[in-house]
Amino acid sequence: MTATSTMEYRLRPASQSDKGFLFQLHGLTMRGHIESTWGWDDAWQRRGIGSAVLWQVMRDASMSALGVELGIAH
Repeated sequence: MTATSTMEYRLRPASQSDKGFLFQLHGLTMRGHIESTWGWDDAWQRRGIGSAVLWQVMRDASMSALGVELGIAH
C-alpha cells in the first residue's frame, strides 16, 4: 500500500490584476505553437487576453495551490 497525499487548491474569481500573470502564462504555454503557425504578435495577443469574451471566461475561476497561482479553469 502506498501513502497518498492531497494538495489543497482554491478557485477564486480572477481580477484585473491577474491579466499580467495570465498573459505571461499564455506566452509560456502557447507561444511556440502560435509562433510556428502564424507568428507571434505581442500586441495582438495582449488584446486577445483582454477581450471581453475571453475575459468573461477567465474571470470565472483562477486557480492556486500552496499559494502559487496556477492559471484558470474553464
